Amino acid sequence: MNTAASAHLTAWTTTDAAPDGKRKAPYHDVGRSHDWMENLYHCRWTQDPALAERYGIDFVLDRLDGLDVLLRIGVRLAPELGDVADQERFVHALRQGVVPRGLFVEVSRAAEDLGAHQLLVPALLAYAFDHRYRDMRAGYLRFALDATYQIVSLEDHLRRASTSTLPSAAEPRVEGRIIAYFAEKGFGFIEDDTGEKYFFHVIQVEDDALRATLTRFLPGERLSVSFVYGGHDGRRYPKALSLRPR
Repeated sequence: MNTAASAHLTAWTTTDAAPDGKRKAPYHDVGRSHDWMENLYHCRWTQDPALAERYGIDFVLDRLDGLDVLLRIGVRLAPELGDVADQERFVHALRQGVVPRGLFVEVSRAAEDLGAHQLLVPALLAYAFDHRYRDMRAGYLRFALDATYQIVSLEDHLRRASTSTLPSAAEPRVEGRIIAYFAEKGFGFIEDDTGEKYFFHVIQVEDDALRATLTRFLPGERLSVSFVYGGHDGRRYPKALSLRPR
């Protein structure tokens, strides 16, 4: 990696707080993450300022030393959480074929403080080589508070976000139990006290600790939650929104 690129990545980490004292972006030790890639995992990447400016692709993971496989995975280290416009721009770049595949990464300050940035490389390698993500053009990676992570389709994430209605604080909450969760797909099912079943997606889980618990969910487990009824939309099961533990 050349000195100019290293300086650019280090500068990217300095946007820490706005003049009003509010945090503008999650903190990422991006330079250190790239050192891990270079020194420990023998990764090779490129950085193109034009790609970064136009498409938000911070760098492209090209290959691993000693492995004759060209990866070309574009990576976005998001400077803000939940920036839909940024996510859509990234997906648009992939649809245009700017790079064959991409991974959009979000890390909250709380997860970063636990050292989640050190898992960036393992997550990238999982996305590159795990068969569960082989056909995923645009991945969405978010770290939980215990530094576990989950990768889901960014296109599915955006689609679900656009069709979800944010519940108001006055809406009654329903109590139930998560009876199934499929981590590779990012969705699961809840059963309430009457036996009614509801569909939910991980995007609707508001609590980071609950997100972390879901990554370790085993068949037969039951997790008590509360949620807001999200309508039926003609599907087999109604939707559950705004999931919280209870």
